[in-house]
Amino acid sequence: MTFAQLCDDFQCVSSPAVERTAKRLAKDIHDMREDTRTLSCFANDSKYSDSIRSFTGRDKYRRLSWIRSALQNPSVHMLGMAMESTSVLEITWQLRGYLTVPGGLLDARVTSTFTLNQISGQVTDHRDQWDVASSALPIQLAFWASRLAWATSEAIKDVTEKSEEGGKSGGRDSGIFIRTRLATLENSCSRATRTRTCTRQPSSSR
Repeated sequence: MTFAQLCDDFQCVSSPAVERTAKRLAKDIHDMREDTRTLSCFANDSKYSDSIRSFTGRDKYRRLSWIRSALQNPSVHMLGMAMESTSVLEITWQLRGYLTVPGGLLDARVTSTFTLNQISGQVTDHRDQWDVASSALPIQLAFWASRLAWATSEAIKDVTEKSEEGGKSGGRDSGIFIRTRLATLENSCSRATRTRTCTRQPSSSR
């Protein structure tokens, strides 16, 4: 589906402000504008989460750059866009590209769910759900390992920012903060990997 077809098929059941934001969000996804997306679409205190990474504050979208850093020749194919309610938008898209390490084609289906303020049209909550079941098992494992490494690096940056903002108090707490954050990331990665690999185990043969 082309971006033009996506917009033509889209029926907004909310305000004009929400409709404008919805089309802008879809355009940014289509163009893979991860860290250069339109920040005005998001509220200052908007929240983002997926199974590995989470943050609060639209400025952190400037660091949401896993795709271009981890994939060679990435491409996005738009699958659909629909309003689940007057304030909830769902965009589904397919991401394909070759993992830089260890190589091999990643085929991922991503569901992006946005909660929007009907008056301002701005996003207050954004959640991404990644489904990589169409990829080979080694690629699935490499995908989650790559995402975990990237999210860990981002968590360290979060700690640095928190420490700089909080001064000495933030510095004392930073060790506890990062240990807790990394433990959460590792648990999320472990659960995600088990969920996506348990259905792909080869059947035993006699």
